Amino acid sequence: MKRGNYIDYIEIYDRYIPHEQFRIMLYEETVGHVHAIQQLYKFLGVAHDFVPNTLDQTFNEMTDPLHESISPELNNYLHEHFDESNVHLTHRLNHSLSDWKIS
Repeated sequence: MKRGNYIDYIEIYDRYIPHEQFRIMLYEETVGHVHAIQQLYKFLGVAHDFVPNTLDQTFNEMTDPLHESISPELNNYLHEHFDESNVHLTHRLNHSLSDWKIS
């Protein structure tokens, strides 16, 4: 397993835990989305009317313009490293990961 290849970890869970007992959510789907958070709370069996005061807050947001672009070499490496894993993850989640594309 390699860090960042999320499907590798999910496939381990799939072997031991029934799908209805765990929920996979993408971070991007939760920021600023009260309904998504409330659905998670309901799934967990906790009070689903709670709204965190940091719901709209983005953490680790890149603000340094010098780091907004990456070299073509790094871009190619990242694509080669993650593309196959992300294709499997897309199928497992039945959800597009196109927002994860660098270019």
